[in-house]
Amino acid sequence: MLIGFTVGAPFLIFGLAMRLGHFKRYFLVRGPNFFFGPANYHFLILLGALGLLLGLAGVPGDAQTRQDLLGYVFIPSFIVAFIIGFWHPWWLKPKWIRQLKENHPDIYPFLREAAQEEVGNNRKKADEWSAKMDTVEGQNEWVAEVRERMGMPEPGSTDGTEQQ
Repeated sequence: MLIGFTVGAPFLIFGLAMRLGHFKRYFLVRGPNFFFGPANYHFLILLGALGLLLGLAGVPGDAQTRQDLLGYVFIPSFIVAFIIGFWHPWWLKPKWIRQLKENHPDIYPFLREAAQEEVGNNRKKADEWSAKMDTVEGQNEWVAEVRERMGMPEPGSTDGTEQQ
């Protein structure tokens, strides 16, 4: 019970904080590794919820109630979490990532590399980059800078200039 709470609560809190748009610098420093990379933010929330459920299953005093909770709540929740974890639902991704993917699908594949190139290990630049990602206007401004730096034309133009 104690293990479920001590493991579940931090995962859930950290996962929710990232889901709400905090810790954008984590996105820059973590590579796309299988489990704890930025593409898998939602796993932290799911692991946290499962840990808390497992901890709650240990609260009732009698064995039958604990067994029922594990069988009827934890195991189905585990299966759902497993499916969601590998499905990568759009609604669990942070809003700023969804906005970039929807508004700038041509830049999105280069997002991490472009941001790492701009920010490097400079914490102040990382904080400035994070602040830009909070608004659509800031994202648009940053994407325009990336397009210019990479020599990419604006969408809808053929020679790098906007069409009238």
